[in-house]
Amino acid sequence: IIACEEHRKLNHMLSRESLVLLKNNGVLPIASETGAAPKKIAVIGPNADNMEKLIVLANDISEVKRLNAFVEEIGDEFALAPDVIFNLNLVLEEAVVNIINYAYPKEEHEKIYLSARLHNGSIVLVLTDTGKEFDPTMAPEADITLSADERKIGGLGIFLIRQIMNEVKYERIEGKNILTLEKKLQ
Repeated sequence: IIACEEHRKLNHMLSRESLVLLKNNGVLPIASETGAAPKKIAVIGPNADNMEKLIVLANDISEVKRLNAFVEEIGDEFALAPDVIFNLNLVLEEAVVNIINYAYPKEEHEKIYLSARLHNGSIVLVLTDTGKEFDPTMAPEADITLSADERKIGGLGIFLIRQIMNEVKYERIEGKNILTLEKKLQ
C-alpha cells in the first residue's frame, strides 16, 4: 500500500537519519571548462565529511548473509583494515542474532535498522529495533574463568562486544531499543 502509516514513519526516520552521497561517474550534469566531468567534487557544510550507510534487516536468521555483505561493503567504502572488518562482523552478528532470537515472538515480522558512519576517527554503528526491551550494558559480566561445562549458557556474545568495541551505549526511546557501538580506528 502506497503512503500507508508504516511507510510514512519509515520515510520520516530515513529523512532524519540519512545522508545522500553522490559520486560523479559522468552522470551528474557538471562539466569543467573543457567539457569533461570533474573527477572530484567538493561538498561543503557541517556534514560534508560524514559518510553514513543504512541497511534494514528482517528479524529472520537468513538475514545474517545480508548483514555480512553490508559489513564487507562498509569496510570497502570506509577503507577499514581487514581485522576491523572481521571484528565488526563478529560484533554485529552477535548483536543482530540476539535481536532475531530474543526480541520478537517468532511469528512477528519486524525490522532491524543498522546504520554505520565514520565520526571523529571512529566507526559508529547504531542498531535499532522495536522488540522487547533489553539493555546489554546492564547484563552481568561473563565469568570466563569457568570451563565451558561450568559456565551457564549466554553472555559470551555481550562479553565479546564489550571487549571489541570502545564504547557500548543503550537507550530505550519511544518503544525502540537503540544500541550504539563505537570502535576507534586509530
